[in-house]
Amino acid sequence: MNPPPISEQELHAYADGRLEAARRAEVDAWLDDRPELRQTVADWRIQNERLHGAFDPVLDEAVPARLMAAGRSSPA
Repeated sequence: MNPPPISEQELHAYADGRLEAARRAEVDAWLDDRPELRQTVADWRIQNERLHGAFDPVLDEAVPARLMAAGRSSPA
């Protein structure tokens, strides 16, 4: 029995490290025959790392008081 085709969604999950182990192995084997696509997935990983490096520190910043005040005064 052949495994189901690899979708772009699965390639993104693979790049993000969010694909279950069995399917990850299938995708990895599939990518062995597609070096240009393997490079694309590697580029996605690099892009992800750079985005996290650039923006993750913002997650630890306090919300500015002016924005907190604006949120309290807006209608629900």
